[in-house]
Amino acid sequence: MIRIKKTDTICWWCGSLANSREHKYKKTDVINNFGKRSQSLNDKTVLVRDDKLYNIQGANSDYLKFNNVLCQKCNNEKSQPADQAYETFINYINSNLSSIIEAESLDFSKIFSDCIIKQKHNVFRYFIKNFCCRLATNNITINPELIRFLDGENKLNYFFIKFEISMDLLWFQERLIRDNIGSRSLYFGPLSYKQNKNTNFEIVYSFFNYGCFRTYFYYSESITEKMIPSYDEYNLSEQMQLNIVTALEKDNYENLSDQELIDLVNNWQ
Repeated sequence: MIRIKKTDTICWWCGSLANSREHKYKKTDVINNFGKRSQSLNDKTVLVRDDKLYNIQGANSDYLKFNNVLCQKCNNEKSQPADQAYETFINYINSNLSSIIEAESLDFSKIFSDCIIKQKHNVFRYFIKNFCCRLATNNITINPELIRFLDGENKLNYFFIKFEISMDLLWFQERLIRDNIGSRSLYFGPLSYKQNKNTNFEIVYSFFNYGCFRTYFYYSESITEKMIPSYDEYNLSEQMQLNIVTALEKDNYENLSDQELIDLVNNWQ
């Protein structure tokens, strides 16, 4: 069962002493989106949390890291293949956004030249590692099935990842570029959940925005091939469908006044 269990000072992955802080946002993502200037970011870069603004002085800012929930070996050596696969994955998204939107799918054989399913799973492992750090920070238990998957087993249970592209966010960013007021954003949605009558968690879920590219995360012990007949195919296919979502037409973002644009963004929140 997924429940609350306090595990201070323990690495959630291996059980050793937790003495390492994982980046909430990948360090290369922060630098690629907001620039690098002697390891410092543009002074207009801020973290928004609970309606408060925090100035970010560099990609290694403590504001951009979890607390000590991993040991150094798990955070560095064990997770290196996943980190590398994610960097290849997100670079492909950045370079091929138009063709991805047109295809409404991701073809991992175009992202990786060999060991395609293994590399796809390594991308999943990066996202699962990050999500598990969020779980550990909030004292939510992590099923051993996820640990076994992170350790290299091909079989994934209890976790589902879905990709989406928001055309509204893309057009909004293009408007910001046009007006020369910036365009980049990285954003984690809140960690949400549904509990049963025994106060255990039926599902825990969230999402991550890399610009207009959104990744959804669902963690539940009901997510198995038995409950979802296409789950094994989803895990072992080189192709993944993604949703293309649109709320307004592109012209709206090009023609809105600054105040109308501000009001629109406020309505998103």
